[in-house]
Amino acid sequence: MEGKFFHKLGSFFGLLGQDGRYYTTQMLGNTTPNWIDSTAGWTLYNEIPELQAVINRYSNMVASANPIVTDADGNIIDPNAHWIFDLIDRPNAMQSWGPMVFMVALNKCVTNNALIYAPKGAMKNVQNMTPIAWNNVKIVATKKGLRQTDMKGFIEKFQIPVTQYGNFDDFLPEEVVYLCEPDGINLFATRSKLEALRYPLSNIASAYRKRNVLLENLFALGILSMERQDGVSFVPLDGEAKKKMTADIMARNSGKPVITDKPMKWDPMSFPTKDLMLFEEMTADKVAIIDQYGLNQNMFGSAESKGSTFSNVEMGERQAYNSTIIPDTELMYDEFTKQLGLDKEGMFLKPSFDHISVLKADDNKAADAMFKRSQAVEKMSTLLTLSDEEKRTLLRL
Repeated sequence: MEGKFFHKLGSFFGLLGQDGRYYTTQMLGNTTPNWIDSTAGWTLYNEIPELQAVINRYSNMVASANPIVTDADGNIIDPNAHWIFDLIDRPNAMQSWGPMVFMVALNKCVTNNALIYAPKGAMKNVQNMTPIAWNNVKIVATKKGLRQTDMKGFIEKFQIPVTQYGNFDDFLPEEVVYLCEPDGINLFATRSKLEALRYPLSNIASAYRKRNVLLENLFALGILSMERQDGVSFVPLDGEAKKKMTADIMARNSGKPVITDKPMKWDPMSFPTKDLMLFEEMTADKVAIIDQYGLNQNMFGSAESKGSTFSNVEMGERQAYNSTIIPDTELMYDEFTKQLGLDKEGMFLKPSFDHISVLKADDNKAADAMFKRSQAVEKMSTLLTLSDEEKRTLLRL
């Protein structure tokens, strides 16, 4: 009775074949996704070249800014005896300003957090800015709630490893400059951008594994059988012959022929790698990484952008500076100003990108346009009587 019930149930859901037997559909190979640990930011940065290339490019562009000091009205202050100019000249014993900023930007890209050791002296001056890798850093919160006015109200101390043996020291909020990007949930120790890249980073890692398997096993993709027939079909290899043949193939390098004392037939089962679209998959995943960090895919050459030209690369770099790098760097320098206490002295640290060649192109175009307008106004003045106000309007001043 029970068997008839399940037979009817299987027939109803279409699980029975024409012969009345149950059948199942199976897929060959591994059908379970293999996702990487997206919280292991430094491991991903060190192991996935596409990710490292994008992060390094972003960090280098941020570090390309020249630091300047201005007053509240934006006027540049000439270097004087103030401690900030000594700090800009040599922030720590091992780095100049650019490499120091590069490490800060790198930490923010990988972990979304950056910590700089910047202790204040007796005169409230800062003579050292040393980036600390955001790796195993522990934040001890005050648990006072949201109604706080400064970092000390939220964070009691930072516990930072100071030796390779896992020894931690306590660092107070006034000893460090702490940068993070709020993620809408956490006010500090925010989550890394890499967590949103879990799928594309997993695909890149899988594509590398697949390419490696194909390259290492080119000869193994095929069927090896004996050509001797018994009048009906080919005679298969017996168990011992299979073991010897397998051992012989495994002992040889990829792609080398197997020479035996028996006539054999090799039926290759190769699959064109281009049909697997591994390179196209990696390109699409890298574009996702580029977009996450606000850069432009044209900056990374023809591999990521078909038909890429020098003009496109220059345009992409200019777009990245204007839409991402300059605003992000200004926010970073603004935090430097506040956490170093410069604003209390009427001084502001600013990034200058005036020396970047791709940004000068816009200035050159503006200068050419102004020159052409001035020529047009000059010619019009010979024919018409124009007031100073009309000239200024025509010149767009």
